[in-house]
Amino acid sequence: SLYVPDEDSQESEDDINYVEGESLKQLNHFLQLRDTSPVRHVLSVPWNVAQSRTKRCYLRKAEQCASAVMEVLAPEDSNCLWRELCEREVNRRTTGGKSCKEVELLQAFAESYLNAQHWSTRRQILSILADKLSFKEVQEFIPTLT
Repeated sequence: SLYVPDEDSQESEDDINYVEGESLKQLNHFLQLRDTSPVRHVLSVPWNVAQSRTKRCYLRKAEQCASAVMEVLAPEDSNCLWRELCEREVNRRTTGGKSCKEVELLQAFAESYLNAQHWSTRRQILSILADKLSFKEVQEFIPTLT
């Protein structure tokens, strides 16, 4: 049999709009407390089709909002917090979401593989990696692998 939730349990479009409107109201209240201009409009088109000018405006407002939050979280070091957050995102994108320790460990395995003198040692190292990573991920650390 097919489960059909009650009409009462389904989130209506009105409920979603209310929550979004309330969130914007709360955000603007927070910004007002921080002496920052409010968000006057939310983006109404997908980001990838928005005009350059529109994107610049939303990026500027997003930066103002994020900056206001950082100042609350780290009043004395908000710039340091912001920089670390940005660096973390860059690292996450360049390492596929792996932590620094994971990357260091994988680099150590790759170095061991490349320095191994015998094929059986290389095979053992690969068997450890193959259990946890895809071939493509292993190849990122051992580019000569075919």
